[in-house]
Amino acid sequence: MEVWCCCQRAGTCIGCLIEKSVKLDYGMEGLAHLVRFVEMVDEAEARDALTDMVHQFCYRAVKDDILQMHTGGLSALESAFRVLGYADPMPCPDMECAEEGCGEEVTCGMPTATGYKRTCGTHFRDALGPAGA
Repeated sequence: MEVWCCCQRAGTCIGCLIEKSVKLDYGMEGLAHLVRFVEMVDEAEARDALTDMVHQFCYRAVKDDILQMHTGGLSALESAFRVLGYADPMPCPDMECAEEGCGEEVTCGMPTATGYKRTCGTHFRDALGPAGA
């Protein structure tokens, strides 16, 4: 039974890893359920889910003062980056703290007089002042 595969059945892509895991845990019947589910999922929804997973599990580093995400050499992330069309590493300036000169990753946000501001935890705590600490 074929599930999505991008490694010509070498067993190195995320599709093959998912297939193997489902087969081990649930057998061929479980795999058949997975295939039916995948066929029902909208492609845009699947791409959004993959993007969310990449953003959650990718590695991050600052290079040339720009926050970048990368695969760290993990084949599952490499496959996901390839499917999404991401470079490795992928510059992510939109994931940087909005405070001038701060290259830390965005983890918080707050409404301001000029609009919503996304910041790192340090600048978020600073904005709250002693009352919010």
